[in-house]
Amino acid sequence: MMPVMDGAEMIKILRSMDVDALIVGVTAATIGGERDQLLKAGADLVLAKPLKIDSIEAFLLSQSVKVINS
Repeated sequence: MMPVMDGAEMIKILRSMDVDALIVGVTAATIGGERDQLLKAGADLVLAKPLKIDSIEAFLLSQSVKVINS
């Protein structure tokens, strides 16, 4: 729910620009097709709010991203 476009549209634009970065969608809309819409647009993962750091860390580690605990 961004002012100019929604998350799915932003993801589509990034992917059309050949952005190859990991994209994690975050939504409070856990009922309905929001999750599927973000994945279809090109998100690598969609997490529901409230976020759990363990979920984010597990995903990043599965993608071979170095996680530094502060």
